Amino acid sequence: MLITEIKDGECAMIGDNIRIHIVKNKKRDIRLAIDAPKHLPIKRGECIEKNRLPNFEEKKCWVE
Repeated sequence: MLITEIKDGECAMIGDNIRIHIVKNKKRDIRLAIDAPKHLPIKRGECIEKNRLPNFEEKKCWVE
C-alpha cells in the first residue's frame, strides 16, 4: 500500500494507463476522478464488504 499526500488538482499514476485525479478536497471529503481503460472494471471498495448484506444493491457499486 502506498500512502502519499496529493493535493487538489494533482494526480497519481498506476502503471502507464491509470490516472487518479484529486478533484475536490475538503476537510473530510475527497473526490477522485479515475481515468482507466474501459476493459478494467472499477468498483467501490466498501461495496465488496456490503455485498454480503441482505437487500444490498449491487448496481450502486460500479463506476461508469
